[in-house]
Amino acid sequence: MCEVTESPMYLVLDPVPPAGMQDLPITIYESEVAIVNDNPTIVLSKVSFKMDSVDSERISVDHVAHISSAGDGPETGALVSHLAGQQSAIKMLSDRIQVVQAYLAATQDGTIPPDHAALRQIKSLCNSLPAVNMGTSAKFTEDFLSDYNDTLLVSYLSSITQGTGVVNDVVDKFQTAYDKHTRRRGIF
Repeated sequence: MCEVTESPMYLVLDPVPPAGMQDLPITIYESEVAIVNDNPTIVLSKVSFKMDSVDSERISVDHVAHISSAGDGPETGALVSHLAGQQSAIKMLSDRIQVVQAYLAATQDGTIPPDHAALRQIKSLCNSLPAVNMGTSAKFTEDFLSDYNDTLLVSYLSSITQGTGVVNDVVDKFQTAYDKHTRRRGIF
């Protein structure tokens, strides 16, 4: 293997992770040269890792993944795949919110002991949401309505553009069918 790559890595995926596991069921091993019995030998040592992504990476991966599953037309397939991606993202967000709500309810009922670090993270997350803070809710509503109106205007403009294109096609067909230069009487 060292002929192909200088420093191979070995990835182990656990297909049946234990219940309650919060991390990915992945283990990564990196090759290292160790001296065993006065001979250099390649051994695999476990490496810690951290999954990190930014919104642009997620959007790019979503876009590339959904392009291949595009349907009939490029516009229709892209729209359907975009909406399907948005739907799955909203469902994932909803599932995570339900987990947080269940945790808070269980903590409040006393069925599980409170984890103060997790509670601080939840409070920090709630404070970062503009709709939750009472002081910025008017600003949030104004920004939301502005974005909503802009989106509607773009949608209306798109509909008008499509309608104009259809009318243009009809006029072209009419002119082709009833053009006086193309209809001649007689042979000459």
